Amino acid sequence: MDSILQEMMSDETIPNYLHPFTALSVQDDFAAVKERILKQKRIGIRSMNLLWSGKEEDESFTPFNSDKYWTRIQWVADICREQGMTFMMQDAAPFPTGRVEGVLEKEEYLELNKLYLGERHLDVKGPVSEGCFLISDLTGSIRSTDQEKGFGKARPFPGDKLFAVVALPRLEEGLCMSAGIDLTDQVRDGMLLWEVPEGLWRIFVIFETHNDGGRRYYMDLLNPDSAALNIRTIYEPHLEHLKEEIGKTWLGFFYDEAEIGNLWGYCYPVLPGSKRNQEGESMALPWSRQAAECWKEIWKEDFRRVLPLLWEKDDGQFHRVRYLFMDMISRIVRETYNGQMHKWCRSHGLGYIGHNLEDENTHCSLANGPVHYFRMQAHQDAAGIDLIGGQLMPGKDFPQAWYGSTEGDGEFYHYGIAKLASSAAHIDPGKKGRSFCEVFAVYGDIAGSRLRKFVYDHLLVNGINEMIPAPPEIPGAEERCCREENSYVNRMCHLMHRTKAVIKTAILYHAEAEWFQGDFQRFQIPGGELARHQISYDVIPADVFTDTDYYSTDTGKGLAVNGNVYEALIIPAAQALPESVSRFLQAAEKTGFPVLFCDRRPDVIAENGRPLTCAYGMLVKQTQLAGALDKLIHRDIFLGDENPDIRYAHFTCDEGEYYLLVNEGKRAELSVSFPYQKNIYSLDVMRKRMWKTTVIPEERGCSCIFCMDEFEARVLLLRDREIPEVKAPETFERKEFQVKWKVSLQNGAVFETGELVNINGAGYYPRYTGRVVYETSAEWTALPDVLDLGAVYERCGVYINGKPVGYAQNAPYYFEIGPYVIRGKNDIRIEVDTGTARDTQKPDSFAFGRSMSAAVYNSLEPGGLLGPVALYYKRGYKSI
Repeated sequence: MDSILQEMMSDETIPNYLHPFTALSVQDDFAAVKERILKQKRIGIRSMNLLWSGKEEDESFTPFNSDKYWTRIQWVADICREQGMTFMMQDAAPFPTGRVEGVLEKEEYLELNKLYLGERHLDVKGPVSEGCFLISDLTGSIRSTDQEKGFGKARPFPGDKLFAVVALPRLEEGLCMSAGIDLTDQVRDGMLLWEVPEGLWRIFVIFETHNDGGRRYYMDLLNPDSAALNIRTIYEPHLEHLKEEIGKTWLGFFYDEAEIGNLWGYCYPVLPGSKRNQEGESMALPWSRQAAECWKEIWKEDFRRVLPLLWEKDDGQFHRVRYLFMDMISRIVRETYNGQMHKWCRSHGLGYIGHNLEDENTHCSLANGPVHYFRMQAHQDAAGIDLIGGQLMPGKDFPQAWYGSTEGDGEFYHYGIAKLASSAAHIDPGKKGRSFCEVFAVYGDIAGSRLRKFVYDHLLVNGINEMIPAPPEIPGAEERCCREENSYVNRMCHLMHRTKAVIKTAILYHAEAEWFQGDFQRFQIPGGELARHQISYDVIPADVFTDTDYYSTDTGKGLAVNGNVYEALIIPAAQALPESVSRFLQAAEKTGFPVLFCDRRPDVIAENGRPLTCAYGMLVKQTQLAGALDKLIHRDIFLGDENPDIRYAHFTCDEGEYYLLVNEGKRAELSVSFPYQKNIYSLDVMRKRMWKTTVIPEERGCSCIFCMDEFEARVLLLRDREIPEVKAPETFERKEFQVKWKVSLQNGAVFETGELVNINGAGYYPRYTGRVVYETSAEWTALPDVLDLGAVYERCGVYINGKPVGYAQNAPYYFEIGPYVIRGKNDIRIEVDTGTARDTQKPDSFAFGRSMSAAVYNSLEPGGLLGPVALYYKRGYKSI
């Protein structure tokens, strides 16, 4: 057996790819810390992401730099060294990253708080002779949001500075930027003296301020000195205390949703021109001294005159102004924040990973977003996302409510978010193929073994190969169940790390089209169409066409990025394209490389507003994308009958071609074809079982036929050489097992039924959670070999004649009962453990947390054994 297969069958020989959030509190004693770590090891976890918490009553944050913290972190290091485990440290205490130990509240560091560009305006009708306007009282300190709204009753920051005063004519069709007047130099002693010309004018007062944004006393991602303060205050003390653990137990740092932060609260998405509230007040924009210099370089003598268009629209120039602003901010943040943190970590042998807010398409947004996902993620060792609060639920790829949004973008969570991280891992050489997802936070008890595996398999089949579960335990489950799940995920991640993903197409990241604020389409729209037709895709930013050396982009014969060779590029509907993409279209026309525009062609170049002259590329409706691609690319998988619920991933290595197939819908019979003539082996990675699959030769490859249960995942290995020790299963005949069951519940209820029912259904016990025991007996002359329980909710154990046969917590619920059955009477006992989401009365239940969890936004699954139950016979079920 080849090395990858051998490694997957032995958990002890492979690295650890799960790093669950693990609490470390000021209230913990040594025994509590040790037991928490030992439990992680018992459930198959060998690495942790530590969350420091437990502030004292008089603190607004939990300080790292305290004797209590350093004592406990040394306990962790000592225990990990003893147990052969590792840890990383989240740099946020409290969430999100950026509190910097509270030092930004000190007088000497106030200038390192977030800086914004604010705007207020007034209107005047000319002519006005010797017009006089009190400009100084329009700046942020006079009318601080924090004073007015009472957020923390904080005093205003000092140091507001006038940046520009610009007057624009107000015409019937809107503002007229071309006739605007820069009046900044006419301000004296805080007053504007201006002879107002004929007409209606809007005077914009634009100022730099620390007052008009979001969270106070948080690091400024645009200010290199502010980011450096975070290093000095948090990172360097950790280095001093833990330097001997580098390369042994301490892996590095994890950042969590550091914010641009120009709005209070969670708002998505936010772009220039968005309002700060329902009253229509102007929103402050992120700013810095470096941004001011860059803006001057971009716009030369017009750098002030164009600024009003960041807040208001004119007859068309605002598109370009807002686009160039977002482009500038994203590049500054890339180098100033993550670039600086990553460089420091690498210089000391430490890893650096984390993620920003991606929820509801904020990945290319201001406020809580990172402005540009790929740029923010450029300087770190693995690409990251999070998936929380029921954002991903089976079948809900449509607008759906969750605690963070009343109209959540189901398409994004099904076809977009995971692809951000896996694509960045594929195309960015610095990631070395690594991507991760922080997962299950605020899912609550609805995330039992079935849903957890569904979510894990969704992430795996979409290319995520490391996990940060929160928590790593299945609610209400025994440790063996948690260990089985964690070990399964770790084995799958290892397979992905040891192989290379095969991706057939690329979809252009839509950030620039959205920044332009014209017609645009998010990348998950065409992505969903491809996923439902089993066509693989990466999401690529326009930067691959400008930073060609970094991304190792080759367009000489088509499109290859970091060694990933794509066979077509899909461009989501957009009014504008970056100039670099326009240049690529010209190159693609020469090579004949397929380019498809989904639903509309772009009209203009985003950077300059000029018409797009290259018309190369096919215009295709979204619903016809798959059919068009069938004629342009070499498909690596085909289904005999269309099934939009089947997802796949293809990984290649010297040992063969690995395919991961996941059924995200109902049970289905599949005929699957491949463009290879090879042996096919099926792997049940959770149960560490492997068997040879019957191959049907075809003219251009081969196919196989099999059944996939609801939410089942299966790995297929296609290879030239046979594996002699792995045999094909014998042919089975199926017979439904229809008997009367005695059903017993832990609440004392007992009843008999010939028809399996939902224990939580109407007329039964809607609030019941716990164990359900099913007992029956059967007279057999022909002995069955396999018991198929059908649908089970959700974990079950099977006992035949008093002997334990096996345990299963995910589909398929098949049990090999041949060694346990006898001719004559057989006693069958099935113990089913339901999910725990219905149990809201337990003593440790947290009502506020439940109110945000996925359980309150989704229909709860049924409980118990629902079947249909069937028996399988190797030689037929008639009497011998």
